[in-house]
Amino acid sequence: MPKKTTTHNNLTYNEYHTYIKETYNPQILKNTEYYLKQYSGFSELANAMPCAIYLLDYTTLGYRFVSEGCKYIVGYTANECMNWSHLDFIRNCMNAEDAKIFTGAFFDKYIEQIKSVSKNDIKNCRFSLNYRGKKKDGTPIKILQQSVVLETNDLGYPVLSLGIIIDITAHKLDNKMVFSISHFNAETGFQTISSSTLNSAHDKLTAREKEIVKHITYGHSTNKIAELLNISMLTVNAHRRNINKKTNCKNVVELVNYALVNNVN
Repeated sequence: MPKKTTTHNNLTYNEYHTYIKETYNPQILKNTEYYLKQYSGFSELANAMPCAIYLLDYTTLGYRFVSEGCKYIVGYTANECMNWSHLDFIRNCMNAEDAKIFTGAFFDKYIEQIKSVSKNDIKNCRFSLNYRGKKKDGTPIKILQQSVVLETNDLGYPVLSLGIIIDITAHKLDNKMVFSISHFNAETGFQTISSSTLNSAHDKLTAREKEIVKHITYGHSTNKIAELLNISMLTVNAHRRNINKKTNCKNVVELVNYALVNNVN
């Protein structure tokens, strides 16, 4: 685990929590009311909006505040969420595959991007991520999560963040997780300074595998695909096995649906 005077980007989510807990200065964080009062009528506004707003403390991985709107997004009450750690939210409200990406590839990239921004400027950045979620009753949804950093430790790592989650199921047709960072300018507002798609099965498909998936969606047989691509049927079958393994599809119907949802082309 890195020492307090050492910058260290390649941390998993759990490692980051341990690092912050061991190295932060308790005087950094003020009481919850201080942060809520920074926004005129914040609590009333937060509870009236069709979204969930939260204050996340990385030193405990606990929530200092959760708005009542969470019951409309994920089906859990504010009190239920307040009794959770952030890891409980990930387990209960995120798709399992996306949760794995969130605590791995996403968090590594999140810390990497944060360290590319000066400590004095980090509070002017907005971090956005979309992912697949699920409600208390199991209903799948798509979520947009946006957050800003309120407090950092001496090295500029986030200690407290203010965030919002919104149900974007009606607007998000694919399953790609997109992570972006926007910077606030007093004259122009927020401008995107970084945007990337996180690793998924779709991203792991090679160009040839995507080409074969395209032919499968056209209804072409293995023999036809081999003929069109001028390769052997054995090679096509090998590609199909790899494709099914990467996409976790068991048959052609599942693969065609996967290709349509993820816009594989």
